[in-house]
Amino acid sequence: MNIQHQLFINGEFVDAQAGNTIEVLNPYDNSLLAKVAEAREADIDKAVAAAKAAFPAWRDKAAMDRGLLLLKLADAIEADRDNLARLESMDTASNTGLSEPGCTTHCGDLSLLWRYGGQTSGVRCPCGARFS
Repeated sequence: MNIQHQLFINGEFVDAQAGNTIEVLNPYDNSLLAKVAEAREADIDKAVAAAKAAFPAWRDKAAMDRGLLLLKLADAIEADRDNLARLESMDTASNTGLSEPGCTTHCGDLSLLWRYGGQTSGVRCPCGARFS
């Protein structure tokens, strides 16, 4: 499984400025899953500055266009659900399936969040969990 290990800042993957990494361990057996970039103050400042610079364009984008982008994100999460579920399972030592097919760990929750945005009250995911 290919695990992205860099920080995502200003629309691109970058190494941490200080070059430090954090070991991500499987809590079940303490095996090394990955070494990921450790964000420090300079990285956080860079990310916050990028977010502030990007916000006016996002704010001024029509709500329908923002919604279409969130649907595209939901589609990407759903398309890679099995890999994301496997990764989340290894990172949290949890099972990959909650109960019913189509609702795999937190990936189903994430795609519903992006798909329905602020309209999640009363929405049910395929495994029966309820968002209120």
